[in-house]
Amino acid sequence: MKQGDFLVVEFGHNDMKSDSSTTYKTNLQKYLTDAKAKSVTPVLITPVSRSGGAGFASTVDGVALDKPCATWPPLKTCPWVDLTKLSSAYYGTLSSSAKSALFVDGTHFHEPGATQIANLVAQALKA
Repeated sequence: MKQGDFLVVEFGHNDMKSDSSTTYKTNLQKYLTDAKAKSVTPVLITPVSRSGGAGFASTVDGVALDKPCATWPPLKTCPWVDLTKLSSAYYGTLSSSAKSALFVDGTHFHEPGATQIANLVAQALKA
């Protein structure tokens, strides 16, 4: 990382399978501290929704994943993208077959799905 960079941090679905429920705050604080020490801007991204809904816990280690900056004081000044909401809203604009075509298995994306989600993030970052 170097001055002026952005550090993008997203809590993913597979993170729910590890010890993240007790170390999330510790790890996130380290990312924020390390980024700020190098004059890097950290940006948090909430988990992408699965095809049938989010499918993840609403809080991890006391931090609400849908509103991380509102529930944990060190994040109050950290920019964030609510990808859970953006991806769910996007899926709602699609037909069943179009939504299904985005996914390999309801969680992982084919390339067109990954491209669409990346576009949602890029547009949110621009805003």
